Amino acid sequence: MAPGRKVVLAVGAAVLAVTSPLAYTVAPAGVGDAVSASVIAATAIAALAVPLWPGRSDGTKPSNDASRDAVAARTGRAKATSGGKANTGVWRRRGAGGAARVEYTGDADAQGQGSRANTGVKESD
Repeated sequence: MAPGRKVVLAVGAAVLAVTSPLAYTVAPAGVGDAVSASVIAATAIAALAVPLWPGRSDGTKPSNDASRDAVAARTGRAKATSGGKANTGVWRRRGAGGAARVEYTGDADAQGQGSRANTGVKESD
């Protein structure tokens, strides 16, 4: 789970844990019921909305590298056949951020229908 989502869930749980009992303690019974029900409903809506929060759709986690730059240098030869992908450069997700640099890459050869080869920077969805 992404760190941002963890923070939202932790804050939501803390709000629910503190506000509901506090509403019963401080306010009259009718007001406490209304506040508690509102907080519970808001927390339930937030819990249902968390899976809809935009994030990585491929299920992968971002790397822990300090730099988001991608570098391919002095790579070897790659060959793809029958719909495969050959890559000696940088093949990354569109909008990944950071810079991408390719230097002295090897040959990438693709043979057959649907095969792809990349020796430079390729961004895909």
